[in-house]
Amino acid sequence: MAKRFTFADLNDVVTNTKRLLVGAESDIETIDILGEISTTERGLASLRRGTQAEYQNGDSGKKWRLEQGRKSENSHNTPLLIVDFAKARQEPLWNTFVWLWRNDILRVTWQHTKLLKAASEEGMTLVTAPHEIEEGDEAHIGTYWKDGYPAYKPVVDD
Repeated sequence: MAKRFTFADLNDVVTNTKRLLVGAESDIETIDILGEISTTERGLASLRRGTQAEYQNGDSGKKWRLEQGRKSENSHNTPLLIVDFAKARQEPLWNTFVWLWRNDILRVTWQHTKLLKAASEEGMTLVTAPHEIEEGDEAHIGTYWKDGYPAYKPVVDD
């Protein structure tokens, strides 16, 4: 009869990898071990993603529950932002655009944290919409949620 693997067997992988690294006899051997670790990580991640696809957000085991992560995204109404900065600075649009660019506030994409700081420093109030910005929007910034990476959270018994 084949041995049934347990969670302890997964922990043994980490313990044995640590032992392998500590026992490396040269930098060359350490680099090779790191390469094997990287390959193993990718293999485990692929296995996890493939198996995970069969389960739904909120599914629970005895020790873990699958929770879909989220992350915030921002979109920016570039023309409106440039016009309002020009008004706040009382400068022509081109001078404002150059100022935004030279201060690394505006790139091909907006630098959100720096934008908020600059608007605050200029005494501007930015309008945020709960959706991605589209042409003609009155809001400066659209903040909306996208699915992020799933996270495994410990199950808490009540």
